Amino acid sequence: MNTTDLRTTERLQRAFAFSNESKPAVATDASSANRRLAGHAAVIGQPTIIGEGPNSFVEVVEFGAFENCLQDDVVFLMDHKGSPMARTSSNTLTLSVDERGLRFDASIANTTAGNDLMELVRRGDVNAMSFSFSIAEESWSVIKDDGDFKGMDLRKIKKIGRLYDVSAVTFAAYPQTDVGLRSKLAAAIRSEIPSSLSTAALLLLGR
Repeated sequence: MNTTDLRTTERLQRAFAFSNESKPAVATDASSANRRLAGHAAVIGQPTIIGEGPNSFVEVVEFGAFENCLQDDVVFLMDHKGSPMARTSSNTLTLSVDERGLRFDASIANTTAGNDLMELVRRGDVNAMSFSFSIAEESWSVIKDDGDFKGMDLRKIKKIGRLYDVSAVTFAAYPQTDVGLRSKLAAAIRSEIPSSLSTAALLLLGR
């Protein structure tokens, strides 16, 4: 995917690897009739480097970005494809926003694909989540900090236009930055972060 594609506002995908805080809880019963996955499909307020090389940029999903899309008909998929394993319109997938990000609670279908997913997540073979979306409102600026990220473009996603799916994914194309890098990124964009961010968000940013 080229840099132009990454900067579009149409049907983007962002993925992150599970951390101790974001790894979905896996719940099953003996009959496998009430299997659940619950966790986070997106992280809010965390700066992430998108792309590679001189055309890369920093991206942050702002608090409030998801407030107009939680009623969308959203499906739970594997790698953003295949048949739905849960869906908001069938009340088998619920979405909400907390101080960490976009939270999901899915009752996974008792199908071959659903059974495979539950086992792969339980084993740790599938270890990332992603969401597919379009952008309704964004802003761009240039990081002015004198550190490693000076001159990089900063995209702030203010409003999600449409939320298409949340997916368990094999690879995190844009993994969560490590703690050290996240702290440097947070310091670099300190002046760009809205003052309305909560204490919990600032902790996520490493401030």
